[in-house]
Amino acid sequence: MGTAGAINKDFKRGDLLFIEKASYSSADVTGFGYVYGQIPRMPKYFLGTEDLIATIGYKLEQVNQTFFLANTATSDRFFSNYEQVQKYASKLPFTAHIVEMECAAYYQVAYLFDISIVAIKIVSDVIGLENSNEEQFDEFLPKVAQKLNELVQLILK
Repeated sequence: MGTAGAINKDFKRGDLLFIEKASYSSADVTGFGYVYGQIPRMPKYFLGTEDLIATIGYKLEQVNQTFFLANTATSDRFFSNYEQVQKYASKLPFTAHIVEMECAAYYQVAYLFDISIVAIKIVSDVIGLENSNEEQFDEFLPKVAQKLNELVQLILK
């Protein structure tokens, strides 16, 4: 669970997302026959576990909690403009809706150890709004922390 930046207008601040597909936004070994974002000897991208998404989604639906499915571009850089999106996230073999800094790594470890996984993200900032992404993130972080706490409580019941 954590925060993510939306890189298109499909999502708004506060939206709750389950991550279906995750890939590294700057991994490039295409010269060796891999797709952009793919790590050697790994799948083209990593997937959230469908059964886990369905189970947790069902719990959230029971309390009228809206959530969306999304794909992520994991990066070691904080995206704050469309040039970064074009340079990195737009090259992935799927449409990335958000960017964040850890999801693909978690999914890769789960893949290697054959463990079920789903990342749950809350949109903290959106590229293209009037305020900078950094300002949006700082302003929204206390609300996200509270919402994540409530989600953990709900899911663990």
